[in-house]
Amino acid sequence: MTRAGRRTLPGMDENELNEKAQQAREQALDDLRRLLADPHGRRVAWRLLGLAGVFRISYLPGLDAATVAFREGERNTGLNLLNDLLAASPGGYAQMIQENQDDGR
Repeated sequence: MTRAGRRTLPGMDENELNEKAQQAREQALDDLRRLLADPHGRRVAWRLLGLAGVFRISYLPGLDAATVAFREGERNTGLNLLNDLLAASPGGYAQMIQENQDDGR
């Protein structure tokens, strides 16, 4: 174990793990940049954000606590995606918003 209780893989020190994590993060952001660069990808991302409930409130009168918690879990996943989309391509996100602003779907 390393400091703060983080485990290392056999043969890898903490610096190597940090480098691998940074490479994985950059790859994920690059993937999202490519997704947002394409109209098809922007539609998929918009649909996923909608399904996750990013643009709705989780609590509604009459919902039980378990349902609200479930909806908050969905929303949290969507907010993480939203954060990554904004980090990857603020312009691509803005374009996606503009394309869907008056979309009644």
